[in-house]
Amino acid sequence: QEMRKQLGIPAGRRVAAFVGGEWERKGLKIALQALAKATAWYLVVAGKGDEGRYRELADSLGVGGAVHWLGIVREIEVVFALADAFILPSSYETFSLVTFEAAASGLPIVATPVSGVRELLEDGKNGFLIARDPDLLAQRLTQLADDPELCARIGKAARESSLRFGWDVMVREHDRLYS
Repeated sequence: QEMRKQLGIPAGRRVAAFVGGEWERKGLKIALQALAKATAWYLVVAGKGDEGRYRELADSLGVGGAVHWLGIVREIEVVFALADAFILPSSYETFSLVTFEAAASGLPIVATPVSGVRELLEDGKNGFLIARDPDLLAQRLTQLADDPELCARIGKAARESSLRFGWDVMVREHDRLYS
């Protein structure tokens, strides 16, 4: 709540987190276009990219005031703590570790079925799988904003799913594999 106050995010507004570099590939443009349609939401962007270009895009879409540019954040859990959802409309990931971190933080995930996300998400159960389409992303964000119980249930399921990929489980599985 403290960070929301610092950023000037009004009470009752939802916050979506977008995390990472390579903004073109990760779909920041799609996220900004979706934000223009999902008006209950603010967007926090953590990571490094061509901020000038994307600020201009946000302004041209009329959402400049609803986007907060955090730059590189060392303690990403702070970003997840202030967010209500995590979005990743990415075209490609080698393995999206940040999605697992967001899920472990109890955030509902709205993402494309890229590597890592595919293994974690079951559409409608612990997140939403979408195509790289701002309309679909906006639809899912609106659905989450309109239904706080759904948002809480999906976030809880995301957290439970992420525990299957904890260090202790991974070490045990690798041990079994090598045996």
